Amino acid sequence: MKNLQDISSDVAEELRECASDLFFELMLELEGNELYDKYIIDHGTHTTSTALGQELFYRIEDRLFKLQIPVMNEMKNQIVNK
Repeated sequence: MKNLQDISSDVAEELRECASDLFFELMLELEGNELYDKYIIDHGTHTTSTALGQELFYRIEDRLFKLQIPVMNEMKNQIVNK
């Protein structure tokens, strides 16, 4: 059985992947729109986020982590109370 730290690490990685997926889905929707250029720099062979794009990604990630805190606290309580 995984301990709380392992579960927390797994959940954190999943949340980061989810934040990345949400960010890139949004960017795909904006592609071809003038807003796209505010968030993404297209280098032809690859893209990178602008400072504004990075800020948006971190805001998405932070929000997902904040939503997860009550769930992780409940898991901790269940482990501690066993």
